[in-house]
Amino acid sequence: MDIPLEKELMFCTECDAELQNFCFSEDIIDIDIIKKIHARCKETGRFKGDVCSKLYIALNYELEVS
Repeated sequence: MDIPLEKELMFCTECDAELQNFCFSEDIIDIDIIKKIHARCKETGRFKGDVCSKLYIALNYELEVS
């Protein structure tokens, strides 16, 4: 399925270094903290995308229970 260019999602790259191993971090479990960080990034102008990468990862994260 092709997404029209004007509808393409743009992810924030401001957290690039921190994003490397974010899916393995304990922070991924607390979505409220991620939302607060995202809100602060928006307020300060650091957020330059349509979707916060950390929030996207956290909302799509499935905890594997062994």
